[in-house]
Amino acid sequence: MAKLYVFTPPTSSSSALTAAYAVASGGVVSIPWSADVKPASLGGWETSSGSASAGYNFTDFDAIINNQISFGAASIVVVLSPIDFGGSNTSTPQYVFTSGWAASLSATQLYTAAASDYAGSGAISPPGSAQGVDNTAFPAAWMTAFQTAWINAITAALNHMKAQSYASKIAYVRIGGGAGGEWFPWGTAGLLTIPGGPTTVAALKTLWINSYMAAVESAIVALGSGFHFVQAMDGGFATESVPYNWCDAEATLAVSNGFGIGCEGLKGNDISAFAAHGTTSGGSNYSGFPSMDHGYNFFSSGASRLQFQTSAASDPTGVSQPGSLVPLLPYATARGATDIELYWADWQVAYDSTSSNYATYHAAYQSAITTALAAGGGGSGGGSGSTLTYPLTPPAISGIGPKTQTLGTNNAVAMTESPFTFQQQPQQWPGQMLTVDANLPPMKRAQGEQWWSWLVALMGQWGTTLFGDYACQAPQGAMSGTPVVNGANAAGLNVLNIRSVTASVSNWAVAGDWIQLTGASGIQRIYKILFNASSNGSGDVTVEIYPNTREAYTDGTTIVTANTQGTFRLVKNSQSCKIDQDLMYTISFQLKEAI
Repeated sequence: MAKLYVFTPPTSSSSALTAAYAVASGGVVSIPWSADVKPASLGGWETSSGSASAGYNFTDFDAIINNQISFGAASIVVVLSPIDFGGSNTSTPQYVFTSGWAASLSATQLYTAAASDYAGSGAISPPGSAQGVDNTAFPAAWMTAFQTAWINAITAALNHMKAQSYASKIAYVRIGGGAGGEWFPWGTAGLLTIPGGPTTVAALKTLWINSYMAAVESAIVALGSGFHFVQAMDGGFATESVPYNWCDAEATLAVSNGFGIGCEGLKGNDISAFAAHGTTSGGSNYSGFPSMDHGYNFFSSGASRLQFQTSAASDPTGVSQPGSLVPLLPYATARGATDIELYWADWQVAYDSTSSNYATYHAAYQSAITTALAAGGGGSGGGSGSTLTYPLTPPAISGIGPKTQTLGTNNAVAMTESPFTFQQQPQQWPGQMLTVDANLPPMKRAQGEQWWSWLVALMGQWGTTLFGDYACQAPQGAMSGTPVVNGANAAGLNVLNIRSVTASVSNWAVAGDWIQLTGASGIQRIYKILFNASSNGSGDVTVEIYPNTREAYTDGTTIVTANTQGTFRLVKNSQSCKIDQDLMYTISFQLKEAI
């Protein structure tokens, strides 16, 4: 089933919000990085002290999340925003722009850039750039002064969130690298004037994605917060001379790190564009293709989530873009959307009788919303009488995974042995399977019920769930580059050919590392690396894996190398949960690969 969220919900409760949250999957809160200029009530968690950080304060940050939960939100999507939309920026802490901060890092002072579409205060003539002249112009976020401070702030926020009681309510986190919760550099004409910086859009793309975005994602993976992440991609902007292949590259990187991918530009024009182009990437084009063309290409190859947000509040009349939700929502779910963020104004059309569009359109909007909630998501449906969509995802409770896990293998090998000579004759059959025997730590009721309910929802051996090696979420080897399957790889093999990795890396993969693939069947699988493997000078590497490949994988299939999860089912139909007098829960379970 697709999940629908209230984007930009009101900050106070109302009967309309209560009605919306009774139907919606949750709410989306967008929180700016800094409270230096913006009101603290917006949730900014870092302030400045001259040329240094004054530290982090999460009082208002927490209040924003807890308020929506108290208003009835079943879950929360948290968006962390480092830079503002709208052509002027006050979300970044002021110390980040100073020469003193840069000097403390032995780095160059941060440049900001102005262009016709992102002018800042007007102190920098567009297109142009400068240091310390206009802190409201668009910052060169790839520079060390910005990147270091932002990664520090992300780390602080995630560490704080995972320690809060609301941690289990976090559906996913969207962390921006450009404006808002997205990854797009506005004002490209100005950014290309920075001394010593990129001078072409192609060079900017390489620096932005391979250096800046890669560093942020690596830091998130290394932190192991336990949250789910969605990276919002952008491309196809003629005014910025940014083609669609920009978002293709961002999606490839995100999927390789185990993140979901998203687009905040869903609109009615996508329906006709998809009819014309299907899943063909927009490539070097700037317009005419669906906003999420990269999502259609990469979701089936391993993205954990496919998220949409409309480009603006919808128009129930269908006259203006992004158009009406009535055709948009079935289009999105048909494309496999797992998560859809809808503006509060759209929920008002459906559930707020004071909305000017309620009388005419509420019935159609309510129908579109409830239909979307029951559709999409790309899963295989539940069984007799079940409305569940499988595979499920284990509870994302920070710091609570298996206390001990016994990872096992099961091989179909027949053996005959002479009782006289003990001579053996083995026969290997194709059957190879991973197993997991997991014991969770004692948990309080709030956490224990999340795990117990997940276990019950599997309905014995009927349902399936995603699951991975909690102890080894990050690879030991470099596993750098953007690995994809090299050529056609047949089913039933214990070897996999990979290309597009960093060339000439010794021990690119290390024995014990995991990789994740999703083939044409749509079933997500994990494979264990059996021996160290080094990449050649062309960026190719061959790895020996276990179990053997479940299906044939085509050239270009995305390979995920961190936070990997495969598809499993319970070994037994009966499960139990021990609850003591102190309401402490003890849960154990056994899983085997779903084949």
